[in-house]
Amino acid sequence: MQDSYEQIEIDEALQRGFWMVGVPSLATLVVPLLTYAVLAKLGHVPSIGYPGMKWALPIFFGSIAGSWLVWSVQVPRWRLWAYRRVGDIQLLKRAAAASQLIWREGSIFERTEIMSRSVRGELKRLEEEQGRTRAAAPANADAARPEERITAGARPMSADERGLLQRILEAQSNRRRRWKSAAGNFVVLWAGSLLAAILIWLLVAWLMRFALHWNVGWGTPAAIWVVGLGALGCAVFSAFSTARWVKSWPDHRSELAADLAGGVVVEEPYRLVAAKLFQEPEHGGLMYFLRTEDGDVLVLYDHESGSLGARGENPLASTFRPLSRLILVRAPSTKFVLDSRFSGAPIEVPAPVELAVPPSRWPDDEKFCDIPWEELERRLGAKKPAAQ
Repeated sequence: MQDSYEQIEIDEALQRGFWMVGVPSLATLVVPLLTYAVLAKLGHVPSIGYPGMKWALPIFFGSIAGSWLVWSVQVPRWRLWAYRRVGDIQLLKRAAAASQLIWREGSIFERTEIMSRSVRGELKRLEEEQGRTRAAAPANADAARPEERITAGARPMSADERGLLQRILEAQSNRRRRWKSAAGNFVVLWAGSLLAAILIWLLVAWLMRFALHWNVGWGTPAAIWVVGLGALGCAVFSAFSTARWVKSWPDHRSELAADLAGGVVVEEPYRLVAAKLFQEPEHGGLMYFLRTEDGDVLVLYDHESGSLGARGENPLASTFRPLSRLILVRAPSTKFVLDSRFSGAPIEVPAPVELAVPPSRWPDDEKFCDIPWEELERRLGAKKPAAQ
């Protein structure tokens, strides 16, 4: 079915995503606010005092909710269009997340995408079909040239790999985009906290009227003071939270520039001899610890399982399966993994062990773990009850 669609580059798919998702979502946010501002300027609707507040707040919150709703509906439509046409769905998802078109796989916000069961099933089928195709190709090549695959090193960077690094660099270098992300985070956090504050105030006002016969609710002169002071307090809180969030952003601009200037990637081949499986408790996402023939422990997150769990499906139904040989395509300066390919025989995987440590102590994805192989269960898993 996928072959009946014209194959396109990832950049073209992202451009289509901008028009299918970004433009309608932004228009839904901006148009109602601009319309209200123009009507208020012309005197057709109130803009100050309590009457103005009754108009402004519903329009403001409605614009944000409507914009998110449009995004939630349009993203699955774009995914379906793009998945049928790109040659590497996983690389597309990474590039789309780097371009802030979608949330990263496994994010709780990914669950807000709205799609029918048939669309969800078709997206899953396309991913699985492409995964089987990509898994078969390295296996055949490995059978033809086993030694070459094991000793492979640096090679020229492909157009898709260069494009992904370029988009990450642009996202980190673009001041306008960084300010836009910060402003978007501030607005969403301020709106959410203000809405929560208003709801709490209305509840308290109802209790005071019921118990003490004091009327300080929505229709009283106190409303404009409560909302005004609440808006100011929530704005201060949102500004400090956003500032901390911005300071936590990683900055890899110099390393990204070096990778792009070098124009090469490194193919790291590994022979894998054993596997251990851990499962995070929130969404059931799986984390593989793979032991190499040299005794090192490589960590790989199964992002598909986290996405399945976030959608309420069985994480163990993920198609991710480790095989005995693995090639990681890594950018030499940033150490970013741009692609991974398994081949060879399947590795026996035991039942998952529940992770008992907070996310801050999880080993990094696609990196080697400094915890000894024999210590993984004791240091990361749930403690077993003492024998009676």
